[in-house]
Amino acid sequence: MPTSVVATNNESFHLWQLHADSSREVSPSIEFNEIRNDLGNGYRSSVLYGADTGTRSWTISLPTLAGNDIPVPTVTGVNGETVSREQYIWDLYCETRITGKPFVYTCPRDSQYYLVDFVNSKLTYEKEFRNALYSTGVEIRQVREAGVSVFDPSVFENTYDDFDYYNSTTHNSGLSTWQNARVGSSGFLASGDVVFSSNPQNGFNTVRLSGTSSTGKLVADGIPSAAAPTDVIIAMKMREDTFSNACGLFGNIIGTASGTKWANPSHTGLEYTLNGTSYAVTDMQAPMNTWGVCHFRTTVANPFTATQFGQNGSTAGTFALADLGELYIFGSPISQPDARRLIEHLVIKFDV
Repeated sequence: MPTSVVATNNESFHLWQLHADSSREVSPSIEFNEIRNDLGNGYRSSVLYGADTGTRSWTISLPTLAGNDIPVPTVTGVNGETVSREQYIWDLYCETRITGKPFVYTCPRDSQYYLVDFVNSKLTYEKEFRNALYSTGVEIRQVREAGVSVFDPSVFENTYDDFDYYNSTTHNSGLSTWQNARVGSSGFLASGDVVFSSNPQNGFNTVRLSGTSSTGKLVADGIPSAAAPTDVIIAMKMREDTFSNACGLFGNIIGTASGTKWANPSHTGLEYTLNGTSYAVTDMQAPMNTWGVCHFRTTVANPFTATQFGQNGSTAGTFALADLGELYIFGSPISQPDARRLIEHLVIKFDV
């Protein structure tokens, strides 16, 4: 088990070390910041003014914490030392109160990392004197810090069977490929003018299409497991104020020449968001000369393919002037809560 997690800002945070056998009960909760008004007769109105991913908390019962008089089991403490479970909780609580630095908790419900802090205004123990065993209960709550995300996209590998993703650490300039992080191979091959591991955004490398010759695209090396996707999520930037041509992003998602929007592909059930904000399919605003996170979602089978990025089919001169940060392709529908959390992570990571 790792003892720390490196966040998107390259800062290391301590990872909660007490395994499930230390916790008799863990009660996850989620809440949203909203204003709700009862308008009478069953009608109501509400406005969400917080994150659309909500804020999570966990109440944890810890009935059997071995003290220092019991040699095992031990865990790695917040400062790297080997300590008893009782000492671990005490030290972690004190450290967070003194430094103000949160830690990372792995939610047992979804196996995802969350940045958290103690809710408790004080920590109280009960002790069984004869056996040097302690018991306590704590509540921890999700916290957010500007520019910091500890979200782990690889967790999706255990949730979605046909899921491929390409992140900023899998660019391979020497082989001219963008490798699939899920399997470590079978990536996209560069064709034409593509520059890997360059043009960083917020410290993370990108894939630049059509850097100089306007002929750059990515072509799948084989058939990705999610070649016929239901959801495609991309952190990207179009490097122009308006589309200079009817360039292709993927499938028949095409820029509107001289405009700033993706053309309506007339797919039944298509939905689109930019940075988590929904747009009608007739008004799909693209991230022009700025970074954004695009989410294309469909509820019908095989409306578009994802075996090529950057060119409008075989049409000459329709290459996208785009920088790609990360790419996620789902061959089966991703849940909306998972999509929102992934988008929030990418918005933070690429400083959108």
